[in-house]
Amino acid sequence: MYVNSAWIKARSPHIRSGLRVAQCIEAGAAARPLLPRREYFYPTRPVRLLGSGTPHALRAGRPMSTLVIAIEALLPVGLLVP
Repeated sequence: MYVNSAWIKARSPHIRSGLRVAQCIEAGAAARPLLPRREYFYPTRPVRLLGSGTPHALRAGRPMSTLVIAIEALLPVGLLVP
């Protein structure tokens, strides 16, 4: 299951480009003032860096998305080792 999800993410240009990471952080930062309680917590620095939707934000989100894909692909191996 994890390997298949990592494979789908690795093939998706939307995720590999960092756009999805930037969109998630931007949406969470936009929803935060509208909620009565703190349901979303994004530290200020990542919101400033990734929450703008600029080309710089996409370049900064690319290593994060690559890291997520790598962790998800290696997770089954980590679950096998006690």
